[in-house]
Amino acid sequence: MDKPRIFISYAHKNEDLKNEFRSMIRPLEREGHWQVWDDRWLLPGDNWNEEIMRHLAEANVIVLMLTAAFFDSDYIYDVEMTNAIQRHIDGDALMIGVVVDDCLWEKTPLRSIQILPKDALPVSRSLNRNEIWKTIANTIQHTFAVRSGDQKRKGGWNSI
Repeated sequence: MDKPRIFISYAHKNEDLKNEFRSMIRPLEREGHWQVWDDRWLLPGDNWNEEIMRHLAEANVIVLMLTAAFFDSDYIYDVEMTNAIQRHIDGDALMIGVVVDDCLWEKTPLRSIQILPKDALPVSRSLNRNEIWKTIANTIQHTFAVRSGDQKRKGGWNSI
């Protein structure tokens, strides 16, 4: 199985919530299971647009951290999200939207795609956010394995 190369798209206003997710998945990075990139890896002098587009194009998993600030950003909406949706539709990458805070995600092109957490309850409203982040991380890992053909899908007609 290829190692997931994960691109995290988020609004800087929500960096604290992105960092919670990064902390949860850090063991997967340390053990060499995942490679994770977000724009905080940019260095002074980098052409930020080229670097973002390169990493977005190389990612096989794209995590969209959905908040009102995410949808308020023209760059995120018009560039990152649009590219992520197209790569997902084309089968080039797995795109996963994560409802991190209350927002109108269902009024966007993401409305037809299964969202995390289950029932789209925002992570920020959970009493135990670590539990939710852990479930999200495990779900991403499982979904990537199923899409890569390394695991069978649970349930459905294939399980009969």
